[in-house]
Amino acid sequence: MPIWLQISIAVLGMFIAGLGVWLNYKRKEITYEIFDKSPLINWTEDIRGKLKLSFMGMDVEDAHSIVVQIKNTGNQAIAAKDFAQAFIFLFGKDAEVLTYDVVQKTPDNLKLDLSIGLGAENATSLQIEPFLLNKGESFILKALVSKFSGEVTIDARIADAKIKNPEATSFWQVALPGLISFPFAMAIMAGVTYLLNRNFKHMKALIIILLIYYPIIFVYKYYKFKKKLSRG
Repeated sequence: MPIWLQISIAVLGMFIAGLGVWLNYKRKEITYEIFDKSPLINWTEDIRGKLKLSFMGMDVEDAHSIVVQIKNTGNQAIAAKDFAQAFIFLFGKDAEVLTYDVVQKTPDNLKLDLSIGLGAENATSLQIEPFLLNKGESFILKALVSKFSGEVTIDARIADAKIKNPEATSFWQVALPGLISFPFAMAIMAGVTYLLNRNFKHMKALIIILLIYYPIIFVYKYYKFKKKLSRG
């Protein structure tokens, strides 16, 4: 049997086995991404003396527009009964939520019950009552917040689910699985090749493939990581 065919069979077998494990792995996961957290006005000393911002008759300090997407990035539905409490957005200890809106829902009939709640130290928060979010479903919220601290945090507890934020994920957390898994696969292929041929004469080709793979996958993952961060 030709060596290329032996390696192809080994790779195909590993791919099918890995795909089967991945498809059957139950994963509950919600990802929140900050699309925008910019100030309505870039205040300077000259502007502060000439311009006043008010909302419903009240003076407002440094109002920010906050846009957040919530998406079920797992492969299981998250039901309302899975929530131990409301899903709460926090904007800092002195922050005040002035107004909010759901600007996009997928699907359109997604039911959401939002309200402004009272957080710690008289700060206000935006909270959503427990809701159903099926696999792949998402929504985007837009809020106007004064005295914003610069960070959006989530206070939520969902049974057997992870809550992820791409901004809090380091490059190595994203890249390391791919950088480790490929040498592992190559080692398996080398083992299969040896069992079939009882020699290591084709190891040089496997090493060359490995040396070519690493720079390509590293640059690709770094590009994808930076592109995702640039959306925040």
